Amino acid sequence: MKKASEVIALVTDVYENTTNQVLKIEKTEANKPVISIEAPAASFDNEIYLESMASDIYIQGKVKDESLIESISIDGVLASFSVTSLNPTFSSQISIANKTKITVTVKDVNGNENVQVFTLNRSGADPASNPMGNTWVVFIENGKYQNFASLEGPAKDVLAMKSALAGYKITKILHKKDMTKYDMEKFFSIELRDHVKNSNIQSLVIWYAGHGKFVSPTGYWFL
Repeated sequence: MKKASEVIALVTDVYENTTNQVLKIEKTEANKPVISIEAPAASFDNEIYLESMASDIYIQGKVKDESLIESISIDGVLASFSVTSLNPTFSSQISIANKTKITVTVKDVNGNENVQVFTLNRSGADPASNPMGNTWVVFIENGKYQNFASLEGPAKDVLAMKSALAGYKITKILHKKDMTKYDMEKFFSIELRDHVKNSNIQSLVIWYAGHGKFVSPTGYWFL
């Protein structure tokens, strides 16, 4: 079926005076472009982990949108991309000296604009300062249960561990609470897997506080 390119509006008043007008149909969309940074790798919460203390970095990313892209800039500097391609890849060499964040601005041909801020994390940029490298800690605090008694201890345990680790060079801490079996499986098989892959994690500590049982030689978590 051929799609309509126009509609005709016909109006008649009580005296049977009639007029019509042809209205052209122009299709557009109102969704903002979606921005992702591919190099250096960025985490889910828009944090870029730098591997060196260089004052300039090469940024490469990708934009997803239903329309063509009109402009892409990083901290006001125009990035290179193909204006004739849908979902284009973009790149730019930018200065990050004395910067803690960068801002990526993308506008499509329909005027839809997305401004996204990415934080620069330099904690793992100097390997000599931390022999463990880029180190992440995951706290899983399960205190509320449907089939077991609730626990007050996990919150205190996590707080104590955070205090104990305060003197160590920890790049990032993820704190998860009251995870179900589904939440846990999704976190380990997808979210944490992608963090390890994309954020160049060298050391990972996982601390669980909640109901459990030890059946020699294996320990089990109750969810």
